[in-house]
Amino acid sequence: MAFAAGLLFGTLVGAAGAALVAPASGRELRGSIGNKAKKLAVKASDLVPHDWDAIVEEEFTKQIVDNIESLRAAGL
Repeated sequence: MAFAAGLLFGTLVGAAGAALVAPASGRELRGSIGNKAKKLAVKASDLVPHDWDAIVEEEFTKQIVDNIESLRAAGL
């Protein structure tokens, strides 16, 4: 998941940099950035699992269990 986030961030930075150095009027540039941002948002939503809440809950539960086991091992 970290790789996908890094890929998304790199794509955003690259697209913004390319748009800023490309010769275009302000209106054209804003329109282009808006269109690319919408397309990128659609692609990013495809990368994120639909059961994101279940993944987060599972990770949170694992952290709680790990903390309880650490406390038990410490004799608390």
